Amino acid sequence: MPSSPVSRRSPRLGRSGAIVIAVLAVVVGLPMLVTVFGSFERTGGGEVAVVRNGGPFDNNRIRQVIDPASSRIWIGLASKVHKYPAQQRFYTITADQRRGERSGVDVVTVPSSDGVNMGIEGTVYFRLNLDHAALRQFDDKFGTRKFRSLDGESRYAWESDDGWSGFLDQIIRPVIDNDLRTQINSFHCAELVSSCALVQNAQSPQQAQPAQSQQVRAQSNNANIAKVQTAI
Repeated sequence: MPSSPVSRRSPRLGRSGAIVIAVLAVVVGLPMLVTVFGSFERTGGGEVAVVRNGGPFDNNRIRQVIDPASSRIWIGLASKVHKYPAQQRFYTITADQRRGERSGVDVVTVPSSDGVNMGIEGTVYFRLNLDHAALRQFDDKFGTRKFRSLDGESRYAWESDDGWSGFLDQIIRPVIDNDLRTQINSFHCAELVSSCALVQNAQSPQQAQPAQSQQVRAQSNNANIAKVQTAI
């Protein structure tokens, strides 16, 4: 007896349903697997991470802080990770293009107490505070805004080395400049640079000091520079 139309279509519908289920498994299941496996994070020895919630139903608050050289840690679905340098870093101000962190001349020019403009070079060594409360405050204040880097692009401080350098240039550099201006302005030029005394004596012969006095002043320059370094 010939089969009914329904029985003839049943196998075909079964195959179509299997194909649909397989496609849905790939479309839905694969992204879920990627999201789950991507919800683990770890840090290297020279970085610390601040994790913020980022799921579709989550807020954007800080979830946790991961210390340097951590094992793989669950950070939640779709969370955002802000990684900052944890090792000692430095910020160089110099006119030598081969030594600085950026191209071109980079010197802080500030006046001494007797009105002589002085070009200051130096290196500031620092380390990011790894206290969790301090890191949370730091990320709230500086990790949620972008800074313009040397290439003209705006980046977050945690986004790349260029983003970190942009943060230093716009937030830390003004503090360094102000501290240098305050400290240098408390000294006469000759108290920091011996040649200033020679120039001043040449301009005012009647006020020239004995050679022994000039030598003593020159020896005290290093001590005065050390005072500036300690104060900064």
